[in-house]
Amino acid sequence: MLRFIKSLTSAFKDWFNRNSVDESALRDDLRKIGLSMTLMGFVGFILPQDKIDIIHALIILSAGIVIWSNGLINSKSDEDEDDGRK
Repeated sequence: MLRFIKSLTSAFKDWFNRNSVDESALRDDLRKIGLSMTLMGFVGFILPQDKIDIIHALIILSAGIVIWSNGLINSKSDEDEDDGRK
């Protein structure tokens, strides 16, 4: 799982380098979207199962965790690079 997250992170970094995107704003948005998806999956898992199946809740929960952790990993690695430049 960690290898998948690292490869996803490197793919996002490559995409950031090719496109002129405000990286800090995008990382913040990734963290917000990931946290929202994680909470939606958690609520879908906890509440009665008449509206959402358990499998769908787990898919949303795991996708949210991946997106949220990707935003966190990108921000941590950029802070480490900034510390090395000083």
